[in-house]
Amino acid sequence: MNLKIKFVFLIFLYIFTTGTSKSCYWNSECVYKYFSSKTPYNSVRGDIRDSIVKLKGCEPVSVWALIRHGKRSPGIDYGRNMLEALVIRDYVVTSFSNGKSSMCSQDVENLRDWEVDTELFENTHGLTAEGYKEMKEIGKRIKEAFKELLTNLEDGSYTLRSAYGAWIENGVDGFVKGISSIPLMVEKSNPKYDIMAPYEACPKYLAGVKHNPGTYKEADMYQSTPEFKAIKERIKNLTGVQYPLTDMNVTSLYDLCRYTWSPINNNRSPWCALFTNEDLYALEYYGDLRHYYRNGYGTPMPKKFGQIPMADLYKTFVNAKAGNHRKLTTYFSHATMMDMVYNALEWFKDEIPLRSVYRDPNRKWRSTMTSPFAGNLIAVLTRCIIDNREDYKVVFYTNEQPATWMCDNGVCSWHEFENKFMAFSTGCEPPYANCDYYQQNVRNSPKSSAESNRYLTHPEYLAAKDRIHRRSGIEYSLTDENITALYDLCRYDWNAVEYKISPWCAIFTKDDLEVLEYVQDLNHYYRNSYGTPVNEVFGKVPLGDLFTNFESVTKGGGKKIVAYVTHSTMLDQIYMTLGLFKDSVPLTGANRDRDRKWRTSKISTFGVNFVAVLNRCDKQGSKEYNVVFYLNEEPIRSICEEGVCSWENFDTKLRQYVNTTIDFC
Repeated sequence: MNLKIKFVFLIFLYIFTTGTSKSCYWNSECVYKYFSSKTPYNSVRGDIRDSIVKLKGCEPVSVWALIRHGKRSPGIDYGRNMLEALVIRDYVVTSFSNGKSSMCSQDVENLRDWEVDTELFENTHGLTAEGYKEMKEIGKRIKEAFKELLTNLEDGSYTLRSAYGAWIENGVDGFVKGISSIPLMVEKSNPKYDIMAPYEACPKYLAGVKHNPGTYKEADMYQSTPEFKAIKERIKNLTGVQYPLTDMNVTSLYDLCRYTWSPINNNRSPWCALFTNEDLYALEYYGDLRHYYRNGYGTPMPKKFGQIPMADLYKTFVNAKAGNHRKLTTYFSHATMMDMVYNALEWFKDEIPLRSVYRDPNRKWRSTMTSPFAGNLIAVLTRCIIDNREDYKVVFYTNEQPATWMCDNGVCSWHEFENKFMAFSTGCEPPYANCDYYQQNVRNSPKSSAESNRYLTHPEYLAAKDRIHRRSGIEYSLTDENITALYDLCRYDWNAVEYKISPWCAIFTKDDLEVLEYVQDLNHYYRNSYGTPVNEVFGKVPLGDLFTNFESVTKGGGKKIVAYVTHSTMLDQIYMTLGLFKDSVPLTGANRDRDRKWRTSKISTFGVNFVAVLNRCDKQGSKEYNVVFYLNEEPIRSICEEGVCSWENFDTKLRQYVNTTIDFC
């Protein structure tokens, strides 16, 4: 009897639990809270007060930040579509009353009792109260994390600038109240052009990318995939709605879900109950595709725009390192700018481009993380004293969490930072190209051509000039410019690949060509190399990069090949740094040494190349490394004995260049 009762009880319990168990949104502990670029900040953020990277012997000296605006209301078109979708709520409630819906009672009740926030639809593109609070809290946390640096922000010690847009500018007000107890000056935004939204003033981007239907081809195609179509069927089955749902219906319901979700107040949106987690995964990916091809890696142009604020970051920290620093530099912009910056940095880049045919659940490009409301990129310059030596490091954070994939868990040495970010400042040009000091005092200075001009008055040159005049039969006197032009016709028209000698070279004798070659040697010598001391500093920059790359390989990382394509100027500067082709007596316009080492015809030719090869050798069970240098595909035997540098010799020669800076520029 006792056994029968237990058996009946178990049967009843099983029937009761299986008959009443239902997955409900309102009490689920595993709701999906990531909504592409409309994700509330609190759903993804860290807390920089807790995640701040503390480096021994270091103190922060400058903070640079790029912050997207906080949560805002939808634009006119999206808002109108959302309002039109509200009617679906009545269908859901009616369907549930008629027993045709499988939604939970509480979820339907929450949806029925939800009150329309008129502010959400009437104040289009307006910053919401939640968005204002997001910005204020970010400012507050940054101040607390760097309180010794940011407690007193005097005039001139900070920069605050907003891209154009009332919702962005209103958020700046919240940020200021969070980071300072006193009012701070905010630079006025420019409605026509701003470095924090440069793409808005570029017709090529607006017409060719942003407003080009082809940009959204992959996203549109994704809506035709079985995965996306399944969303409509699940919504219909869940709600009992009988009529076919369009893509616009689904998107509008999704917008109602994500725009009315409030993690700050811990309020889930009842509209999200219409979706399963699988639906939300797919809808998030739809947003990812749009961002990827409009702002990210799917289109080449956005990367250029992302380089602009990164150049500002580099210049800000270079100035700070030189002592002319701002404590705080903060810019406020759009999701578009955030995506473009990450594009320029090559962060969140997938090996395989995002496509409509397959949603990779482990993809790196997630607009939820790259551009949520109030999403941010923060860089902190720290000054360190290590072994009584001053050094600098840069720490990176995204959404208040360390960017652990950058350098060493988000911490970059100054050399690593400079190698990465200098290119943004110079447009990927060599270090001297945008150095005002070099351009004014060397390249464009009369001093650099003084010796070559002096040689133009030397009897040796004048004799060559006379020979050319007589051989050519020209009746009028040839100027130095005429001689140079004829020489250029000779050398530019010479085709060494096809072994075609230029007929213009017939004007010159061998002695003439040697004299004219020396004029060029003098120009290179004083403009790019030993004739001017500052050139040695520029040569250190790529050599520091060479050492860093090879050292990384010896530690198990690095790349198989690193190649840079540049100008003869850069090669000349590298030769100077390494002490190559250095004559015991400086070249001058008073005397042409026929046995000189500095010969541009051999070291600065078209296609000239400087190559270093790292070799790994197995000796008695241990690994050793050596480095061999080549110039124009021939070994350079003057750098190390027999042209082969042991790792110790290589380390001694090049490690010193790793932290080279060009602050004097």
